[in-house]
Amino acid sequence: LPNPLISGDNELCNGESSTLTASGGVFYIWSNGSTTSSITVTPGETTTYSVTITDLNGCQASTSRTVTVHPLPIPAINGDSGLCFGESTTLTANGGVIFVWSNGSTTNSINVDPAVTTTYSVTVTDLNGCQASTSRTVMVHPLPNPAINGDNELCNGENTTLTASGGVSYVWSNGSTTSSIFVTPGETTTYSVTVTDLNGCQAGISRTVMVHPLPNPV
Repeated sequence: LPNPLISGDNELCNGESSTLTASGGVFYIWSNGSTTSSITVTPGETTTYSVTITDLNGCQASTSRTVTVHPLPIPAINGDSGLCFGESTTLTANGGVIFVWSNGSTTNSINVDPAVTTTYSVTVTDLNGCQASTSRTVMVHPLPNPAINGDNELCNGENTTLTASGGVSYVWSNGSTTSSIFVTPGETTTYSVTVTDLNGCQAGISRTVMVHPLPNPV
């Protein structure tokens, strides 16, 4: 009887193809109906392929090969997807054992501080050598543009209202959390405020209120 053999990859990642080549005879009939010595297969799941070989004497023998199909890894990226300008975040990939990021890093975690909204992608390889990719867009929000309105020069004993704008919440250096504060400084004083916008981004600004002494009439 002929001694049939099948060569070709017997382990694939989902979506890959393998060329199975039979030898040992002159005529071939595969289980999928093909009559060529080689077949290219792209199985969606683990599949066994068999072939019957006929030699020059008309003798036949059969053999088979099981092609194991490994599922692709399911990669994920954890980390902040929104930052304020100047902040940083750590993006951590999982779902495999080897990681290659779009910025060239080969660790599972990367620390990034993008100046503009940026998409980071990673290709993950599992123990079977199968690969899959995913990405995460880190949106960079601009800092608020705070302002303070109000008198910056007073005579001793006068007062003014300082009003901050540019955000949704305010914290003044005197502890006030309203957008406006009423002040009667006894001497030249600097008032600062930290402004927070809808994205949670913060910026600070200050205003110096100069206090002039009263004239000394004679």
